[in-house]
Amino acid sequence: MSAKKPANDTKPTTVVVHKPEEWKGELKSIGGSKSDEWNNLLANQAMQALWLKNSDVGTRDKQRSATIAALIGIAPKDELEGMMAAQLVAAHNAAMECYRRP
Repeated sequence: MSAKKPANDTKPTTVVVHKPEEWKGELKSIGGSKSDEWNNLLANQAMQALWLKNSDVGTRDKQRSATIAALIGIAPKDELEGMMAAQLVAAHNAAMECYRRP
């Protein structure tokens, strides 16, 4: 049986919240939000769900680009649709990887 290790950093974290009217939403087509921090987070989460272990660098770039293209193609209208779009892309990629394996 192993003992639980204590957390190294127990200091509280300060989160800076920006006013919604200051959000630009330049990447809204990806994640459905006016917050580009959200849109970037969602895109990165979708890309981190990719199975890239057997892919060369060029193929990885294509897979990542295709993931962003899929999110844009789904065209989420808000954050909820953005989350569902990312999960849809991740689930699709996982299923295709399972089908590919012998």
